[in-house]
Amino acid sequence: VSMLDKEMLLPYFDLRREEFLEYDISQAIQKVSSTSSTKIGLLSSMSLEGGRALIPGTAPREKWVFLSELEKSLKVEILPLTTEEINDEINLLIVLHPRGFSSRLRYAIDQYVLRGGKIIVLLDPNARIDMTSPANQFGQQPQLASDFPELLKKWGVEYDKTKVAGDHLHASQVNTGRGVISFPIWMTFRSQSLNQEHPITAQLENVLFVEAGSFKKADDSTSDFTALLSLSDQSGFIDAFQLRFASPDQLSREMIINDDQKALMAITSGIFATAFPDGQPAKDKNGTDASAASDNNEEEQKLKHKHLDKALERNSILLFSDVDFLSDQFTVQKINFLGQSIIQPTNDNLNLILNAAEHLSGNEALMSIRSRGRFSRPFTRLL
Repeated sequence: VSMLDKEMLLPYFDLRREEFLEYDISQAIQKVSSTSSTKIGLLSSMSLEGGRALIPGTAPREKWVFLSELEKSLKVEILPLTTEEINDEINLLIVLHPRGFSSRLRYAIDQYVLRGGKIIVLLDPNARIDMTSPANQFGQQPQLASDFPELLKKWGVEYDKTKVAGDHLHASQVNTGRGVISFPIWMTFRSQSLNQEHPITAQLENVLFVEAGSFKKADDSTSDFTALLSLSDQSGFIDAFQLRFASPDQLSREMIINDDQKALMAITSGIFATAFPDGQPAKDKNGTDASAASDNNEEEQKLKHKHLDKALERNSILLFSDVDFLSDQFTVQKINFLGQSIIQPTNDNLNLILNAAEHLSGNEALMSIRSRGRFSRPFTRLL
């Protein structure tokens, strides 16, 4: 597919991707015809781009598939954890598992939202994929939870990083080695369980969440809270630390059922106030924070924007209570075909995050094609 000096190549048609043919061609047309580039900023405590092996002799870490798929249609910039101000060129900010973010980085996110910036925040009370990060290696007690307590409070949302949600109604079938059981902590959601009135989740058919937390509207909140993925009356909680010691069948038995509202995915909207009324905080003294490495005598970086105590306009924030649902382990199957790695989605998890990114960044044309459902377009004739 070519237009002027731009060209996109589809090297071959893979039978395993026949249901995505329309999307792949439309994506190529959109990319060569686009006159402006949408930029997404990505902040994460994890290495999403892969890298060298942590242990000598093992395979190098691979780039996350969701990031590769995102880069096919949008420009993505990985922002350093030393960032003190989010650039206005960022059309959408994705914050993925903000474990150990410095106070200055949280302030930068706070002010970006108040200036009207679009944002997706993914938290997790027990991010299994984070077990492989350098911070959790070499015998240290793993720190797998992420939270934004002061920001969530101002956004009108309650979230407990010590609790993992489960739902017997949406329990996934899991092979424990001693047989297959229904495991409510790994939840599979069909189309009827997803919000069919919102473009992000409409027409998705199969989504898997793994050891997720949950959100609900805070009692004193004046914000609007819209759940895009809610749990049933057969849902409950377990303490996150139990996942490290108890067996799956024991966890299923010990999960405490309650009638609390539980949303795994939600949008909170309103005119938000800052979580930092005193302005930009001083640099953290904690050596684990990314900004602490800077010399205390280093000249302070002057911020481009003035401090805002309150947003001038209404804004919306998209929240996820799971990070693992984006990891390759729970999204795709990788197949070697003539020396090339073919990615075959195992569910709609990739579609979900790509829909969210394209919706909030204003690129909804591709989303409508990807989420249209499954079609049978067999390759039966070659012209």
